[in-house]
Amino acid sequence: MLISVSHSQLFLLPDTVDSLSDFEVVRALFKQVSPKIVIGCSRQDARFLAILKELSGDLFPEDRSQEPTPRSGSTTVGFENQRPNLFIQPGREFAPDPCKHRLRELRLPDEPKSSSDEEHRFFLQSLIPFANIAMVRAAGALLKFLDKRGLELLQVSTVNGKVPVLNVKTCTM
Repeated sequence: MLISVSHSQLFLLPDTVDSLSDFEVVRALFKQVSPKIVIGCSRQDARFLAILKELSGDLFPEDRSQEPTPRSGSTTVGFENQRPNLFIQPGREFAPDPCKHRLRELRLPDEPKSSSDEEHRFFLQSLIPFANIAMVRAAGALLKFLDKRGLELLQVSTVNGKVPVLNVKTCTM
């Protein structure tokens, strides 16, 4: 799955099967998307984490007291022509229910302001394939991460403590 936030748009790639031996899909996504930041789960398969580390630049652990200094000439802004920074998050950040909840909190400009809770749920279900559990977990974890560190890392301001998302798009390969 691919989750990306660009100009307050959330891009989602539904759950995709990849070969555990060579991770061709992940490698192709890195080339196509050129991510600035990659967020991984500490509970991921060790081979998958090794590929993320290979494709990424600096590794930033969740424990920020151990956070390394970025490569010389590297900054958290101005990522042009740089490999992305990899942040490994604890597994609890990818828990399905909190991640679904974070996605359901999205309020998009296209949604009628006076919509009921049920209408809001149907509206989001028309945009987000919630049956794709890996995608939902990744998207929710990404939004929670950006809620905490978006301003620091990407100069993304929050509104009421949440990263504003203006649009959600589901991508295909």
